[in-house]
Amino acid sequence: MGFLGSIRDELSSGRGVVLSDKENRVVCLDAPFSGRVIKVVVKSFGRRGLLQDQHDLRNGSRAERAWCIGMALRARGAGTPEPLAFLDLVKDGRLLESYHVTGFVPGVISLTDQLIELYHDDPDCAKFMVVLQIVADAIRRMHDAGVVHNDLGNQNILLRRTGPFAWDEAQFVDLDRGRVRRTLTPWQRGRDIARIALPSDFLRVFKDMYFERSRPPLSFHRAERLHRYLYTLHHRTRRLRHPFREAARERASGGKRVYPEGRDIWVWDDMSGQASVTLSSSDRHRLYPLRRNLQLIAASCVGLVPVWRQYRKLSVKCFRTPVPVEGRVGVAIEPQPDTLEQEMELLDGLGPVPVIMRFYRHRGEESWRFLAEAARQVHARGHSVAAALVQDRKSAREPDIWRDFVESVLEKVGATVEFVEAGHAMNRVKWGIWDFNEYRQMLEITASVAEHYPQLYVTGPAAMDFDFVSMAASLRTARRAGLRLGAASHHLYVDRNGAPETRRRGFGSVEKFVLGRAVAEASGICNGRFIVSEVNWPLEGTGVYSPVGSPYESPGPHINQPNVSEAEYAAYMLRYVILAAASGMVDRVYWWRLAAHGFGMVDDICLPWRTRMAYTQLRVFLNLLGRGLFVERIAGPPGTWVLVFDRPGESGVCVAWSEKGSIRCSIPIGWKQGLDAEGREFEQLPEVTLSGSPVYLLLQH
Repeated sequence: MGFLGSIRDELSSGRGVVLSDKENRVVCLDAPFSGRVIKVVVKSFGRRGLLQDQHDLRNGSRAERAWCIGMALRARGAGTPEPLAFLDLVKDGRLLESYHVTGFVPGVISLTDQLIELYHDDPDCAKFMVVLQIVADAIRRMHDAGVVHNDLGNQNILLRRTGPFAWDEAQFVDLDRGRVRRTLTPWQRGRDIARIALPSDFLRVFKDMYFERSRPPLSFHRAERLHRYLYTLHHRTRRLRHPFREAARERASGGKRVYPEGRDIWVWDDMSGQASVTLSSSDRHRLYPLRRNLQLIAASCVGLVPVWRQYRKLSVKCFRTPVPVEGRVGVAIEPQPDTLEQEMELLDGLGPVPVIMRFYRHRGEESWRFLAEAARQVHARGHSVAAALVQDRKSAREPDIWRDFVESVLEKVGATVEFVEAGHAMNRVKWGIWDFNEYRQMLEITASVAEHYPQLYVTGPAAMDFDFVSMAASLRTARRAGLRLGAASHHLYVDRNGAPETRRRGFGSVEKFVLGRAVAEASGICNGRFIVSEVNWPLEGTGVYSPVGSPYESPGPHINQPNVSEAEYAAYMLRYVILAAASGMVDRVYWWRLAAHGFGMVDDICLPWRTRMAYTQLRVFLNLLGRGLFVERIAGPPGTWVLVFDRPGESGVCVAWSEKGSIRCSIPIGWKQGLDAEGREFEQLPEVTLSGSPVYLLLQH
């Protein structure tokens, strides 16, 4: 009590540690208690106007209200520093001094500062998800206790880090605006979280976390959106309402790190092997530069006629020209130090297939050195190796960072690799590139560094999905800069909504192969070559490891999800690579990837690793036809594919499957032995049962 009575002197003594000195001063002090010294935090509330004083005297001062809400939270098991005391000095109807005293919680950091640290220094999606889940759970407990905070910004939520990947329960401070209700409605809950500052897609995830895997009610969404809009408007007009105070704040905060702008948010998700979506579709479109849209329009107008003309010419040649299979089907690997040998053994089981390896800018020099050594080992085992150079947002913004990365990687692997792919998914802003000029600059740097290694060539633009307009715009921008590529590369999915032959807007995988090559040839800068450097289907039941399940499995029914079973995955992928190789339109296709729980032909979270049927089926295909020559496509029943291959010194092979379920039919060609997709022999009958899984018919000489 003596300490509390002399609190004004304690605060002015200079012995305390100032934690905050903004509108209200917050100081950590040593206080005597029961014969020992404890650390306490004292918040001094500043003087206010007459009317506000009268309000506080009737309804309780801010210190009193904060103490009462703190007591209510502690009684209900919600997190807040222990409320110890509040003190008010009232004279002549004015509130002259007001203090709120709480216990000191060591090692805490505000949610604001923790997020800034993650954004700038450690953009790991898994860590974001842990933090958001802790905060969502704590807010849910507070609201379930009937407490509404009414000032629930990131700065008023404290976290205590207990390890490199662990945080303690969140605690709430600045409680003087809070209220205790019997229960909170969804509207009140939505209103209260409207000040939580997160990128829009992370906010969607956060709201799902808050409702503990049940769908948030509509009234909650409406309240959150309305009050977020009102708060944003209030925040943006603050300078107009308080110009001097805001100017002083800006001067005081000069040099401090802040949240990155929307375009500069880049977060990596290791479980799904991709950059994480942080912005909603509407926010992404709002932030697209106007120049990007103009470049897309220009590329469409200029390229429409020559690409269409080339498309028609190539369509005539598709499946009508002999095509060697050797070297056309490759796989992607991403070895780690503790799994390198295991991955090498699996790779050897496929034979001398081409390999592509990703080098990530954000992972740093140690990772690049390890991957370079792994690339040399892969090359020594008889595989051609390609290096895919993957950017982060800093790479696109700061050319020197990208140049240092490219120079470092090529210095290590320039004598080993066949080609380098410059950049990754340049048409998907989550990967860090927002317009074609940013990518052109990265491509120029890569090409200039690669000139020192004449035995390799550069590919790009590595756009993703059925977006050949972005591919054409990138190639056009590169051509205007005087650049040339050894091949055009693309990450070509069939929208992942169904089988590879499924047509959307008139295009299945074969039509997309033809269109991709037509764009490459019409560009005039990439030798007419077309490489599919990434394709997969996401696997069902793999949760956040799936590219479409990351970074959080939201509750409720999921409509039109492209996840498929392991059997469908094997059938779709095998058919895709057969069509790519036999069509003659794709110079090489890479199966992404050898080992990955959510989308690989080997499940790498099992111990030991589990090979899926896709691995066996690719191995059988490469063993039978890896050195074969596609000869012709012969007519079969509607919805079937029957492709004939020659093999040097051996009997030919007919590969057949059905797009539309099981069908029994006669194959109009003589055969002596039948093998299913996994190499098991089946009985020779006049009719063959075709399904979605390809079969091999060994032909009579």
